[in-house]
Amino acid sequence: MGRNSPIGILDSGVGGLSVLPRLINLLPNERFVYIGDNARFPYGDKKPSWLRQTSLELGEFLVKKGVKAIVIACGTLSSHAVELTAREFRLPVFGVIEPTIRELNKHESKRTIVWATPATIESGAYQDRLSKRGEQVKYIPSSLAASVENGQLLNIPSSDGDVIVLGCTHYSWLNLNSPVVKIGSARELAYEVKARLGDEGLLAKEHQGESSFYFTGDIQKPQQKLDRLFMGRAVAKLINLKEEVYVPCRGETSRSLYSW
Repeated sequence: MGRNSPIGILDSGVGGLSVLPRLINLLPNERFVYIGDNARFPYGDKKPSWLRQTSLELGEFLVKKGVKAIVIACGTLSSHAVELTAREFRLPVFGVIEPTIRELNKHESKRTIVWATPATIESGAYQDRLSKRGEQVKYIPSSLAASVENGQLLNIPSSDGDVIVLGCTHYSWLNLNSPVVKIGSARELAYEVKARLGDEGLLAKEHQGESSFYFTGDIQKPQQKLDRLFMGRAVAKLINLKEEVYVPCRGETSRSLYSW
């Protein structure tokens, strides 16, 4: 691992691609390795133990690619596995929840709505961090990520909130027919990654080449998202995790340090 190593990004599918433009704009010299686990999508209805194990599996794939840091660009995994993944691989690991909260704290509102997957809502990650806000906060578990992953272009009607927190990176692809303020993680996440890697002397000083994009399932719809972002200059590649990463039997982890 060194300053010229790539930055890894993992997600359940195409949601994490929504944070890439900010990362690339702020870190133009960096090369990224992306893994979207769309073969096992969705994550929002999975148990915490499964989510933690999956974060380690995807993280191991990225570590084998030589990454210097890992961005968990998935709200569901961020609510369950950031600290675990950081301890396991001893790399800088970034989630999307803390950056989202920092972005939200820049805005005042009377009514905040948090859209997130059922697993994220059940984790209490947002409730714990927003409990001291004096405003009304409403938490809405949503399965809209499936529509985004399937390539559907949805127009979401107006809500009864002043601010909507997009607690799942998939939701950043939605069109909201509403004047409300939309809060996501991309901007604050990019600043956090740059600051942390800068402090640790891990920022690339020269352009490191083209990024790589791997998916465990269908690559047609991810390719459409990549074409939209990179104008045909990025290619989605199919990867078989069973050949690349240890996949445990009976839900047991390959690492005896953790017992779930």
